[in-house]
Amino acid sequence: MSLKKIAKLLANKKVRKIAWILISHPKFIKILKNIIKRK
Repeated sequence: MSLKKIAKLLANKKVRKIAWILISHPKFIKILKNIIKRK
């Protein structure tokens, strides 16, 4: 994923909320990495 795509996702309030949940729960980091690999 490019930095521009990440910036656009972070601009979305829902995505930002999900991102904070993932950051605050380390066990979801593996899931997040798998999602990034798929894209």
